[in-house]
Amino acid sequence: MKMDVRSMVFGLIGGAVLVLAPAAFAGGGPGGSEGRDRLQEVAEAAGLSESQRDQVEALWLDHMEAQIDGRAEIEKGKLALRRILEADQVDEKAAWKAFDQLSTAEKAIGEDRLQTMIAIRKTMSADQWRIVAEMHRERGHRPPEGMAPPDGAPEGTAPEGMRPPGR
Repeated sequence: MKMDVRSMVFGLIGGAVLVLAPAAFAGGGPGGSEGRDRLQEVAEAAGLSESQRDQVEALWLDHMEAQIDGRAEIEKGKLALRRILEADQVDEKAAWKAFDQLSTAEKAIGEDRLQTMIAIRKTMSADQWRIVAEMHRERGHRPPEGMAPPDGAPEGTAPEGMRPPGR
């Protein structure tokens, strides 16, 4: 059950990053011309200033770089664990150590997604956030439950799904 909850959390975080990072909508990759065109389209529709657009783009590119590194660490961790488990004699201590390293790498990716999501969200007003989320929905993507800002939310207010419990 713990893995199901973790998968759900990572899925929500990943989905939220996609809602918030307009460059992620691009088919040509985050650094390609299609990504920049899509970012410009979303920035204009949402009324993002040039400064906001530059901040979102920089955050997204940094995030993509961290994700590449993180996915490489995960793949190396999976390979290490596989080698241990496929050995004639399983070294249980080594298996648990490899599992812990793999779990740490997976957690780091989730933490980076959340950090990026929060940073991008902070660059936008509630109205800008709504426009970006609506554009995402129009493309046939459903934002994760609770990720759209509530109606009438004051500018800069995080959506219910991003608020700490009890706030």
